[in-house]
Amino acid sequence: MPFEHLNFDELEQLWKRIQDNLTKPFPLGSVQFRNRDGNGAYIPSRVYIHRLNEEVGSLWSWKITSEVIDRESNKVQVNGVLKILHREHEGMGFHDLQTYHDNPGKFRNYEDAKRAAAADALRDACDHFEMGWVDLAPYREWAKNPGIGLQEVTSQTTSDKCVVCKKELSKIDEQALLHYEIRNKYCVDHIPEHMTRKKDTFISS
Repeated sequence: MPFEHLNFDELEQLWKRIQDNLTKPFPLGSVQFRNRDGNGAYIPSRVYIHRLNEEVGSLWSWKITSEVIDRESNKVQVNGVLKILHREHEGMGFHDLQTYHDNPGKFRNYEDAKRAAAADALRDACDHFEMGWVDLAPYREWAKNPGIGLQEVTSQTTSDKCVVCKKELSKIDEQALLHYEIRNKYCVDHIPEHMTRKKDTFISS
């Protein structure tokens, strides 16, 4: 490995620089949502991969370690290990499996489900490195814990106000307007329905 010649202090200094770059905020619009109220906020796995490639280069690797099918719940579980420099964390992901009506023992979406579970596993591993914490903090209850150190992020609002109810727009509201390409300032509760029909979900995966 190219870092084996480093002593402990040098290795820790290198890691600190890498961690600072990995945990910096993602570009606006990176956080996506599975529904309109802000629950289910997530960051797509490709965003994490791009950050890893940009900031770590060849000093990271991702390896799938296991795939397990639970036939009682019809889910596939994928485990993997993300290694960055000298540190590694395991991630776990799940996805629903769909069976054929005339052949319940055969899955019709196994490959797609496996890829989706692997993407969730990678996001889970990145979470252990604190990647995306600052971006997801406004949508996570755990971020309000003072031990996390993200209180300022969780309370962020913008100076803009909803043209209907006049309340200050939140990060969730801003993300929704960006997603739907709406220039007028609406909170998510008052975005006109006809403006959201061009996309199936609040922010697509």
